[in-house]
Amino acid sequence: MDLDPDDQDIYELKVSKYQNEDTRRAIIRLEQAAYSYMQRDIASHGAFAILYGRRSKHYIKKPEILLGRSTEDLIVDIDLGREKGGSKISRRQAIVRLEDDGSFRMKNLGKYPISVNEKEVDPGQSLVLKPDCLIEIRGMIFIFETNETRVKEYLNSIEKVDRDG
Repeated sequence: MDLDPDDQDIYELKVSKYQNEDTRRAIIRLEQAAYSYMQRDIASHGAFAILYGRRSKHYIKKPEILLGRSTEDLIVDIDLGREKGGSKISRRQAIVRLEDDGSFRMKNLGKYPISVNEKEVDPGQSLVLKPDCLIEIRGMIFIFETNETRVKEYLNSIEKVDRDG
């Protein structure tokens, strides 16, 4: 089973307000199981990360992807135009890029701010996406989660090519 007891500290902080020990343990186990399920789901698709919302999952399988609204003239990697309220999305809304250090950076290419964990990212600005962060784009809410194992494998393969190349 891939539920790591060492991860328990992360979840204890979230549930420390619950005083009943059995309730606290149950909540921690549920959160660990949900996290484990998400990691297996991302890994089963060979993705670096996932962007998921209420009605959709978008697997990030390339080191750089374009989020936006596809048109006849422009194809995007993740088409948010098909989501409810997607007509508000810019054709080129944002770029999400895997950096050399294994972090992900999002740059807002749209006309309006994007909110990441309630922090505004103005047009032209960028910031590092942390695992499990909440992203709001024009009223649409997504959670961003990474697959650290896949990211490390990819970065190691690039280093090997650079060394051998």
